[in-house]
Amino acid sequence: MTYKIIRSAFNVLLDSELPDQDREKILSIVTKNPEVKACHHLRTRTSGHEEFIQGHIVFDANLNIEDAQKIVNIIEKDLSNLYPKAEFLFKAETSKTLKDCRHAPHPS
Repeated sequence: MTYKIIRSAFNVLLDSELPDQDREKILSIVTKNPEVKACHHLRTRTSGHEEFIQGHIVFDANLNIEDAQKIVNIIEKDLSNLYPKAEFLFKAETSKTLKDCRHAPHPS
């Protein structure tokens, strides 16, 4: 019992990564948009009671950066429904072809 209390107190003080199931949910939300070709460098952490979610979202090179940013904003809004206290930082990237992208492709 004492161990659980101490561990809980330390978890609030130390940064930690969100559980794998949360990362899977995040990736699912990010990659559900058909314009998203991949998501990489996904980083999640909690600091106290705050959550931080960031990563790189890859789009086809034919998509202009303004449209890509609009999609990123939609994705962040969708994520905020699931993680209302989180801060988000996603970078939009383009790739000429998926072969140029060394990261996980969009799930089919």
